[in-house]
Amino acid sequence: MTLTEKDFYYLDRNKIENLVTLIYDKLSSNKEKIIDHELYSGKLGLVLYYFYYSQIQNKIIDEDIKLLDEILDNISTLNIKAIDDIFLFSHLGLVIQTLLDEDSSKFSQYKSLLLDIDKILFPYMEYWVNNSNFEFLRGGTNIALYYSLRKRAKYVSIYIDGLYRK
Repeated sequence: MTLTEKDFYYLDRNKIENLVTLIYDKLSSNKEKIIDHELYSGKLGLVLYYFYYSQIQNKIIDEDIKLLDEILDNISTLNIKAIDDIFLFSHLGLVIQTLLDEDSSKFSQYKSLLLDIDKILFPYMEYWVNNSNFEFLRGGTNIALYYSLRKRAKYVSIYIDGLYRK
């Protein structure tokens, strides 16, 4: 391992904070270029980053709520055509549930959306279970993850039972 590599792995707190701030600045200046809404590669992931950044920096930053509201406005205008489009709802549910678990008072206005997301996702999870589509973070797996965060053991057990049946 080179000295540079060692330096990277053993950053002191100031260097880490500088790096996190640099990432924040870069993401903020490029957020309009991010067009998808997915958790793992898009704006929903950025919502979580903004939230955790404010926690780490111990600052009140409302960019997480602003961006989440923008995403919700955009989702309401999307034309969901294919079954794969449903993943967006599991990603949205994962983000909202995570934010509620972390700071329920700040994100309480989004709690009622989860019941609608529950109703949307369940038939699709059953579809993926019945069609043996258990790819990681795809198909029923992502939805089962959402339901496990929601403490919906009954729904998760349907997914697990489906794994054993196949």
